[in-house]
Amino acid sequence: MWNCIDNSGQQSSCERKCASSVLPTEGPRIIGGLPKYRVGDTVSVNCTSSSSKPAATLNWYINDEIITGKKESGYQTEHFTVHHSNGLESSSLSLKFVVREHHFRGGNMKLKCTATISRVYTMSNEELVFRQQNSGLHILENASRVRNSCSRLVCSNFLQIAAIYFLLKTFTEILVYSLRTTKSDNLAV
Repeated sequence: MWNCIDNSGQQSSCERKCASSVLPTEGPRIIGGLPKYRVGDTVSVNCTSSSSKPAATLNWYINDEIITGKKESGYQTEHFTVHHSNGLESSSLSLKFVVREHHFRGGNMKLKCTATISRVYTMSNEELVFRQQNSGLHILENASRVRNSCSRLVCSNFLQIAAIYFLLKTFTEILVYSLRTTKSDNLAV
């Protein structure tokens, strides 16, 4: 109950409903994703907002491009709201699509979900997904030749390990020489 004063200056009691907001205590959560995908794999992820009033509006982004969820776009989305006993609400938005070559930029794909309440609140959660390379073993159509595409990588890793070993060995020899020299100098005094 409020005390109101009308235009004539008369005081009277009146009721007024106030709209209040309860903001989420944390950003949205993304579940269901894998750390690596290949072209042709199906991504099926879900984004859920924390409890709030009103429920947050959720949006998916792939590489910072908003996903509309229209069937003809190749992306399937489904939204639902959960009403909690304390009067707060949570939103969930699923995303399902088949990975295509254009989803990877520099070998990575960024999935992002944003939760927004009017102009008052916006938070997001991002997951960086890596492109899973095909097996290093390639079998040609006629199965007469087998080629290992990882040979350069293995060779490169071997050279890096050999260089680290050489540096550690050299460092150890210098350290031992330094300790011997310091010890013999101390004995001479």
